[in-house]
Amino acid sequence: MQTFIGKSIAQNGSNVSNDFFSTELLKTALDSINNGGFLRSLMMPRFMEVLMDTKSYEREFFVNALILSEDIKILDEAKNLIGFDITNFPIILIGNKRRCKIFEKLLENKKNNLNVKSVYDKGLIEEFVIEGGKRIIEKIKDKL
Repeated sequence: MQTFIGKSIAQNGSNVSNDFFSTELLKTALDSINNGGFLRSLMMPRFMEVLMDTKSYEREFFVNALILSEDIKILDEAKNLIGFDITNFPIILIGNKRRCKIFEKLLENKKNNLNVKSVYDKGLIEEFVIEGGKRIIEKIKDKL
């Protein structure tokens, strides 16, 4: 079963753009989250589809920007939750290139001069997973 959100961002062959990035849509998503909240903001892709001349990849970008804008709020809460400001430490983003770029821009808006690195090369991510798995096994085999 599809939701109206899924239908609004579903890509048809002519509307595919994996490299699309829009600072304007990112700002609109952030404003929408801050002023209307996450759930209300999720209605926007449907309005964008029906009332505006937008492409599916623009609406998909907007939904990703909404989700990540909501996620980024943890930075404001982190000091109270864990007792220190995590933006004082290096931040490494691993995963989808477009999502990493959205996070980078949101982090840049939060605080200047952050030490942010992004890894979206699939081969390198696979190496990290394998190496991390090896290290976990080494740590727990001594305890078993």
